[in-house]
Amino acid sequence: MGNNDQAWKSLCEFVKHRPVDDPEPWEVTTVKPTVKPVKRTRKRKLTLDRAMRQASKAGIAVSSATLTPDGVKLELGEATNQTNPWDSVQ
Repeated sequence: MGNNDQAWKSLCEFVKHRPVDDPEPWEVTTVKPTVKPVKRTRKRKLTLDRAMRQASKAGIAVSSATLTPDGVKLELGEATNQTNPWDSVQ
């Protein structure tokens, strides 16, 4: 029993003088993430219907509207009645 008591006392003395700043390799520390994840949102393309509704709501006259690969193209102003002479029979 004498050897075990002496070993226990030596272990207690060792632990008392162990530096606190030096963690053991098996001790795990957790760190909070510094950057919050960005919530991804879908960018919606403007539809022809929504573009016409927004223009009428704003009181803007639209002479023509075309769909392009980039979205909707509106030509503003009063509509002109330019007829193509080839469209009518004479």
